[in-house]
Amino acid sequence: MTVAAGFAAVLTVAVAVAVAPVAPVFAAEKNQKYRGKILCPRGGCDEAAVLRAGARVITREPGYLVVALDSPQKSVGGYPMTRVKESDYVRRVVRVAIGGREDAQTLNAMGMDIFEVGEDYVLGQGMDFLLDDIARAGFAFAPVPQP
Repeated sequence: MTVAAGFAAVLTVAVAVAVAPVAPVFAAEKNQKYRGKILCPRGGCDEAAVLRAGARVITREPGYLVVALDSPQKSVGGYPMTRVKESDYVRRVVRVAIGGREDAQTLNAMGMDIFEVGEDYVLGQGMDFLLDDIARAGFAFAPVPQP
């Protein structure tokens, strides 16, 4: 499939159901090709309900969630879906504690964008879904304040 044909397919799905595949599909969600944005009410979204509905949270922001889905849907967990824009994806810079170079290689293989490797840390970035995976793998990390 050409890039133009792939882009046309993305637009077709986006117009039809407000949830569009985004290329490239993140390695962690190869089966979840569709993306959507959920606008959260003032009290926030019930993330557990979104997860029970089969979505995976890609980005968490105070007013919205970007989620990945197996199939196009108009709502997830009781929340209506809207189109996701590139600017809705948020990458967070973090400092991850490591025990050695093998841990740095593991983080790289998980998909983390690594800027710097120190003796006991990695400085890099990733979206919330990746940070969730990093935490589940047993790594401790802290956000790095951005100017």
